[in-house]
Amino acid sequence: MLDRGVKIIGTDALGLDRPYKFMISDYLRTHDGRYLWPAHFFGRKREYAHIERLTSLGMLPNPTNFKVACFPVKIKDAGAAWARVVAFIGD
Repeated sequence: MLDRGVKIIGTDALGLDRPYKFMISDYLRTHDGRYLWPAHFFGRKREYAHIERLTSLGMLPNPTNFKVACFPVKIKDAGAAWARVVAFIGD
């Protein structure tokens, strides 16, 4: 998706990574930090942002005929924050 120009990925789930209990289990077994939050850290390699806990996705008319704008709240010295995410539907 990133190779096609996608810059923002969103989900209605708690995140894009595996559940924490599986990540921490693998980390404790191997001591390999790559098991911890890979979707979060991937943004350091490729330009993209992921947004979690979106709502009302079922109201979108189809998976392609809309644009998204994100209005994040800036928090000093933070790597993440909440945002107002808006879908613009139409041509």
